[in-house]
Amino acid sequence: MSKNKSENLSSALPGFHLTNVNYHTLHPTGFYLIKGQYHLFTKVHGLNTNDFSFIQHSISQDLVKWSNQEPIQVVPERANASTLVFDTKNVSGLGIGSKSPLLLFYTLTQGSTQVYCQFSLDGGLKWNQANKNAVLDIKRGGGKTPYIFYHDASARWIMVITMPSDFKVLFYSSKNLLKWEQVNDFGGHPSFKEKWETASLCPCLITNVPGKIKWILMVTTKGEFSACRYFVGEFDGKYFLCDHALDSVLKVDHGKDFYGVQPGQGLFPKRNILIATAENTNYEEQMPSKGWKGFLTSPRDFFLNKEADGSFKLSQQFAQELQTLRTKHYTFPKSGITTELEWDFELSSYMEFDLKLDSNKGCNLEFDFGNKTKLILTWDVVKHQILLDRTAKTFAFHPDFNSLETANVTPGHLLNLHIVLDKYSIEVIADHGRVTLSSIFFALNDLQRFRIIGKQFAASGDIWILKSL
Repeated sequence: MSKNKSENLSSALPGFHLTNVNYHTLHPTGFYLIKGQYHLFTKVHGLNTNDFSFIQHSISQDLVKWSNQEPIQVVPERANASTLVFDTKNVSGLGIGSKSPLLLFYTLTQGSTQVYCQFSLDGGLKWNQANKNAVLDIKRGGGKTPYIFYHDASARWIMVITMPSDFKVLFYSSKNLLKWEQVNDFGGHPSFKEKWETASLCPCLITNVPGKIKWILMVTTKGEFSACRYFVGEFDGKYFLCDHALDSVLKVDHGKDFYGVQPGQGLFPKRNILIATAENTNYEEQMPSKGWKGFLTSPRDFFLNKEADGSFKLSQQFAQELQTLRTKHYTFPKSGITTELEWDFELSSYMEFDLKLDSNKGCNLEFDFGNKTKLILTWDVVKHQILLDRTAKTFAFHPDFNSLETANVTPGHLLNLHIVLDKYSIEVIADHGRVTLSSIFFALNDLQRFRIIGKQFAASGDIWILKSL
C-alpha cells in the first residue's frame, strides 16, 4: 500500500470489535464473568511505540457492547507483563468489609524475574503495593506473562508463567495469592522452536462425552510470525499430563492475526469462551489506522470433541450473542451445479455468511473491495484445505503482511463456512468448528462484490447485514 493510500485510510473504528481510541490495543490480560457482568482487561499503550503502558478495563452485559472504563496505569513503568485477578472471597486479606480487592500481578526482571502485586479497592482507580517485596522470585531471568486461575479440586490458586527461550511454562500454587510455591513445569521438548510468549490453562467441556472434562493449555508463540497452539491433557493442581505427542502442532487459529488468547473465567462448566488480539507482532506498530491501533477478535465458544481415533480436538463457534448484531437477512436455497454464483443482496462492511458448499473440485469465495483489492478464500478439495489469499498489493502496508494462509479440513465433497466480516477483519470458522482462521486487512473501500467461482459446485446459505456499534 502506498504512502498516499495509507494516509487516506479512514480513522473509523472497527464496527463491532473492541478497540480503544487514542491507544494501541495489545493482548487481553484478564477475562471474567462476575455477577452477570463480563470484565475484560486488555494491555494498551499510547500510539507511539515508547509510550507508557496501561490496562484497559472494559465491561459488558452481552459480550457485544463494551463500556471502556478509565485506563489503569501499570506501575512501575518497567513492568513488562501483567495480569489481573478479582479476589472475590478476599483470600489475600487485602479487602475491607464488602470491598473485594482487584489484584494486579506484573513481572520485573532484575537479574532474576520477580512477580509483584498491587491491589485496588475502587476498581482500579487507586493502587497500593500489596507487599514491599516481590510475592514470587523465580530465581532466574526470562520469565514473563503470569496467568492466574482458581483450581477447584485442589482449592488453590494456580499461576502459569511462560519461559520464552526454554519453550515451557512453570506452575506455581498458592492459598492466598500472596505466597507462591512452584509445583511443576511443562514443555521444553526438542521439537519446540518458537518462543512461548503467553499461556493459559483451563478446564474444557467435551461435546460428545457428557460429564467428562479435559484441560487445555493454550500457548502463544513467537517465531517467524506469532501464532497460537494448544495441548490437551489432565491437570490435578500440580501436573499437566499431555494426551498427545508434543511434536504434534495443534493450532488454536490458522490465521496470521491471532495473538495472546485469553479464556474467560467464571463461566465454566456452563460455557468456555475465548478472545484474543487480531494482530501480528511482526507488523502491529505499522498498522495504517488513524487515532487507534489494534482490536480484539470476536468472542468464541470453544469445546473439545473426541475424535474417532480417541484424540481430543478443539472446536469453536462464534458466541451466540453476536446474533444480536444481525439486521437484514437473506436466505439462498441450494443452487444447481454451476461455475459462478453471485447472489442478489445488499453489500456492507459488516456482514455474516453461513454457507454450505458441495463440490468434488472445490471453489473460490471472492470478496472484492475494488481497486484490484480482493480477499479470496479457496476450498481445495484435492489437498483438503482452505486457503485465505490476501496478497493483493493494495493490502500490503508491511513486507510481512502479504500471505496465503492455509488450514486442513475434513476430506469430502461438503464444506460449511461461517464467516464474520468487519471493516478491517475477516474471521472464518470452517468444518463444523474444527478450523478457524482470523485475518486483518485494510481496504480503501467497503465491500463492492461477493461471488463464488469454480469448476463445478453448488452452494446455499444465509447472509446477514450486521450493525455497527
